[in-house]
Amino acid sequence: MLSNVLKLFVADVKRLKKYNILQISLGLTLLYGVLIYFTSAEEAQTLVSLLVFVDVSMMSIIMLGAGLFFEKQEGSLKSVMVSPVKLSEIVIAKTMSAVLLSFITATILSAVAIIFHSANINVLLLLLYATLGATVHIVIGFLLTIFSKDFNSLLVNYMIFVFIFTLPALFYSLGVIPSNLYFLILLSPSYVTQVLINTSINITPPLWEHLFAILYSVTIIAVLYKTVIYKKFKNYVIRG
Repeated sequence: MLSNVLKLFVADVKRLKKYNILQISLGLTLLYGVLIYFTSAEEAQTLVSLLVFVDVSMMSIIMLGAGLFFEKQEGSLKSVMVSPVKLSEIVIAKTMSAVLLSFITATILSAVAIIFHSANINVLLLLLYATLGATVHIVIGFLLTIFSKDFNSLLVNYMIFVFIFTLPALFYSLGVIPSNLYFLILLSPSYVTQVLINTSINITPPLWEHLFAILYSVTIIAVLYKTVIYKKFKNYVIRG
């Protein structure tokens, strides 16, 4: 299984390059890095946390969806589906290749902040939670893509998700949304991702919230993979 996953992973990374998705991701990362370079030392680590959160919670979904639609258009998805590999291996490899983009972004941005601003960032925690958060949102990206007829409908579904889950999490952290809505915000996958990423810059949540964020993230991944993605992904590919 491992060898199949690695082969599929390498092939997916090559396709990301072919579709210019890898280049776009690196271009955005370069832009983020420039912003961090020109910001003050006091603001650098907070900006790293914010930009990694935006990349993980927003860009990962749209990058995955774009890649899947490009593959459907050229028929490579159907070719992979009839090859002697398991559906689970295909999904895992695609998840890994999509997570790689966020991992690269988090690595580069933290390096820029540390090298140029001596930012106090726990890089291991940042990479760990960026990976976990990216996986959560990539699973959601699979869900949105599977139930979208075309790329335009994916964009609509994506914007609905952003308005319901991602923006409220961001606004709550900025104090725009009142604290009495906390337990409602806590159900947002984007919010728990933000909580975890913030621990890398020493914004430590209560222990119960930290544990909840980890368990909730893992639960979302497991439940969506088990109940939706493994069951519906093949139908999505065949649907044409």
